[in-house]
Amino acid sequence: MSDQPRPNPQEMMARLEAMQRQAEETLRRYEDMQEAASTELEVYSEDGLIGVKLDGNARVTEIKIDEYAMRRRQSLAPTIIALVSQARIAHAEKSAELAKQFLSADPAMTALLDRISPERPS
Repeated sequence: MSDQPRPNPQEMMARLEAMQRQAEETLRRYEDMQEAASTELEVYSEDGLIGVKLDGNARVTEIKIDEYAMRRRQSLAPTIIALVSQARIAHAEKSAELAKQFLSADPAMTALLDRISPERPS
């Protein structure tokens, strides 16, 4: 027979309960992250006349153009393109922050996310 002592049932039960609590906490944090990630994001031009809305997957769902902005047609396209770019950068930053919050228990994952987080253009 084996020389190893039999496991203590109370210790085993305590470990199982701790694992269950940890799994439930991870699931709760994941659900919170999913909910936060699914929210829409809006970005507006400096004058507030043009806006871009992205869904939780960074897809453009709406472009708002004020009537006054329509009078400046020559600058409309570059402004919309710049706003879409700004919105996608903001979405990537938000996603990275949510991932950091979710993975904060693992320092190695946090360090990796810090290295790959998008940088804002100046």
